[in-house]
Amino acid sequence: MECLGGGWIACILPTDLLAGEGAYTPPNPWWTVLAAVLLLGLWIAARLTYTWVKAAVKAIRRRVEQNFQLRQALVDAQKSLTESQKALMESHDLYQDVLVRGLSEQRQEIASTQVHTPASTGADTPAAPPPPAPTPKVTKVDAVVKAEPDNVVAFFDAFVVPSRGGRIKASALFAMYEERCAGAPVSSQAFYRSAKARLGASKRHNDGNYYRGYALRDGVLKVVTR
Repeated sequence: MECLGGGWIACILPTDLLAGEGAYTPPNPWWTVLAAVLLLGLWIAARLTYTWVKAAVKAIRRRVEQNFQLRQALVDAQKSLTESQKALMESHDLYQDVLVRGLSEQRQEIASTQVHTPASTGADTPAAPPPPAPTPKVTKVDAVVKAEPDNVVAFFDAFVVPSRGGRIKASALFAMYEERCAGAPVSSQAFYRSAKARLGASKRHNDGNYYRGYALRDGVLKVVTR
C-alpha cells in the first residue's frame, strides 16, 4: 500500500529502479492480474466474433442453397407446363384430323348407298301448292346470316356448337364444309367472312388460324344441301 502515496509510477516501475539501485525487484502482482484479465477478455471477444461470423456464413450459405433449389423447381415446373400445353395441342389437332377423316368416310358411305328415284313417265296430277309459311320475325342474328347462302347457314347450324375452351382450325373447317356440302360450295373468302360474322375473328397460332370458344358437333351428321 506504500505505492498509493508515491503515485501510480511507483506501482508500475520496480522500487529499486526508482531508488536508483541496481537490484531487481519482482513486478507488482496486480499488474500481472490486470494483463491476464485483459488477455482473457480479448480471447473471449475473438472467440465470440468467430462463432458469430461462422453462424452468419452458414446462414447465408443455407439461404443461397434454398434460393437455388427454389429457382430450379420453378424452371422444372415451367418445363412441365410447356410440355403439357404442347401435348394438349397435339391431342386436339389429332382429334380434329380424325373427326374430319371420319366425316369424309361417312360422306363416301352415304354417297355409295344413296338411291336415285327414277323419273316418273305418266301424267301425274300436279300436287297442291303448300300453304305459305308464316313470316319469321327478323332478329340481329337473322340479319347477319341473311346474305349467306343456304348451305353455309345449314352447315354452321348442323356442325358448329359453342364450347368452353374449344377451338376449331379455320382450314379444317373450310375443308369439312367443302366435303359435306352437296351443292355448289362458296369461295373460301365468302366462307371465312360468314365464319367471322358467326364465330368472331380467328386467332393466329403457329400451325394456322383457330376459332376459339367453338367445337364440332359429335354424332350422326347429315348432308348439307343447297
